[in-house]
Amino acid sequence: MAEAAEGQLASTSSSASAPASSTTVRARFRPRSSKEAEARCVEYAGNTQIGFTGPDGTRHSFTFDKIYGEASSQADVFSDLRPVVEAALAGYNGTIMAYGQTGSGKTHSLIGRVADPEQHGVVPRAIAHLAAGIAEAGERDGADFQVVLSVVEIYCERIRDLLEPSPGAPGAGGGAGTADNLQVKQDAVRGVYIEGATELGVTDEQQLVDFMTRGLAQRAVSATSMNEASSRSHCIVTVRVNRTLPDGTVQVGKLVMVDLAGSERADRTHAAGATLVEGSLINKSLSCLSNVIYALTEDSRGGKARHVPYRDSKLTRVLQDSLGGSARTVLIICCSPCLENAAETLSSLRFGSRAKGVQNTVTVNQRISPERLQQQLEQMRARYAQLVEELAAARALAAPRMGSPAAAPPPPPPPPVEPAGPSGSGGGAAGGGPAGAAAVGGESGDAGREGGGGSGGGGGNDGVEGRGLEEEIRAKLSDGRKGFEALFRLVMVLVKGGGTGSGGGELAVGGAGPLALPTPRQVSALADLSALAVLGLGLVAVAVWER
Repeated sequence: MAEAAEGQLASTSSSASAPASSTTVRARFRPRSSKEAEARCVEYAGNTQIGFTGPDGTRHSFTFDKIYGEASSQADVFSDLRPVVEAALAGYNGTIMAYGQTGSGKTHSLIGRVADPEQHGVVPRAIAHLAAGIAEAGERDGADFQVVLSVVEIYCERIRDLLEPSPGAPGAGGGAGTADNLQVKQDAVRGVYIEGATELGVTDEQQLVDFMTRGLAQRAVSATSMNEASSRSHCIVTVRVNRTLPDGTVQVGKLVMVDLAGSERADRTHAAGATLVEGSLINKSLSCLSNVIYALTEDSRGGKARHVPYRDSKLTRVLQDSLGGSARTVLIICCSPCLENAAETLSSLRFGSRAKGVQNTVTVNQRISPERLQQQLEQMRARYAQLVEELAAARALAAPRMGSPAAAPPPPPPPPVEPAGPSGSGGGAAGGGPAGAAAVGGESGDAGREGGGGSGGGGGNDGVEGRGLEEEIRAKLSDGRKGFEALFRLVMVLVKGGGTGSGGGELAVGGAGPLALPTPRQVSALADLSALAVLGLGLVAVAVWER
């Protein structure tokens, strides 16, 4: 892994996407503690269903993507999260969150005990898996990787940088202090980000673990009656992976792992003073999270679009891309199986059930190199030239069908330009036809065209080759229209049972009566125009197929 400069962040653009996917929700139940009674509120019905029974006998049933019982291990939980972690190496964003009441096992599931490999949680296991995947991909594809890590917490609605000690801020977790009250920003390149948060470049797995451990040591914790080391903040660990392929294309993946603070009731935690204030703000931010999920699930049901209140809290603002955005999101609901915690367990299960309806549109973040863009441009130019040639060939095939079967062969090149003759005096040679093919009076249009003369008989040299072709097309359109009108009148009379007698010239070819049949010229024009229409439709079909 190549070392990245502190704070470095590649610009990204979505270049490929997949259909909207639902948030994956899994439920994990911790073992009963020695202080809790044996009475239970949940029963497992397979790997995806669970039955809940409250103290009053009320029953509920919930279905999730996976359920982990009390005997589940840390490895069991992470094995199902591997695809989300691996996707970060291919330029996708992924989010893993743990939600539940205080003391339900969220921090154990996400962090675990770093000193004991068997008890490593999702974060250290994901870091190790990313490091192994980077080494393998580098050998296989020759890709170059840059990895940066950031660790922040949201404590009492203030964002604190846990990787950058700050003498001006007291350390809540016993450290030297941190830069606090960072602001959330958004732009077209980086999306939603925390301005000023430290992003440390790392070169190997051990550096990742060391930086993560250093950041987590600064986290705010305190003791309550339900948890001796209760997390008093939402902790967010972000690993960003920049992958540069041999052709210069850059893929930027981001893995966000969130250990949410526990929801709690003051009458059970016996909180007072600062701890009570912390609990109140924790519940407020979790309530904002519930409101965002509610608004998103209402939108996904096809109802009227609702305002999604991302800006109501720092937590929901930071997680905007993970909730209804472009990330693959997995939510782990951590619960107690004991009856005395039934109310909190039911609340968590309902939260998870609602979150299943949140739809994300997963996209790969990719920036194409200038060299690759130039290559694609040349390919498009070559394809354009090919299409131009095919169009010219199609027009050449269609050209013979444009003329009437009775029409003269294509005219020879026009003679040298001569002064125009008197109007209406013949001048057929000016139109490219035989000299003396004069057109007089009302027959000038048809006769002049059949003889190859200029329109209106005279025309001089103004109707050289281009004008003659234009006049031929205009005449064909006119003949086709007249032929269609004659056929239409005939069909309407026949349908109505009108007369078909031969008197009065009603059915005479080219007659003037209401039932005049189309002339051979008009029939020929109709046939040519029909063939041209079919050819045009065929060309359109070929173009659509090529696209």
